[in-house]
Amino acid sequence: MTVDDEEHRALFDLISHMLEYEPSHRLTLKDSLEHQFFRKLPLEYRLHELDAIEATQERNDSSKNECRERSHSLSR
Repeated sequence: MTVDDEEHRALFDLISHMLEYEPSHRLTLKDSLEHQFFRKLPLEYRLHELDAIEATQERNDSSKNECRERSHSLSR
């Protein structure tokens, strides 16, 4: 398996930010998951993004159902 220099640089950048001594400068878990190193992963492997997409879809579906319920109640 070969890895290009750009991928190595991204990995070392991620690790160095995660190991920052000063906690206020350290990369958070959320920010780590959004780092460029993980951008190359297919979406199905970026579970945190899939969860966010699914939650958004559920909220949209829920609001659509609420609108339908309101329209039914108004027509009675």
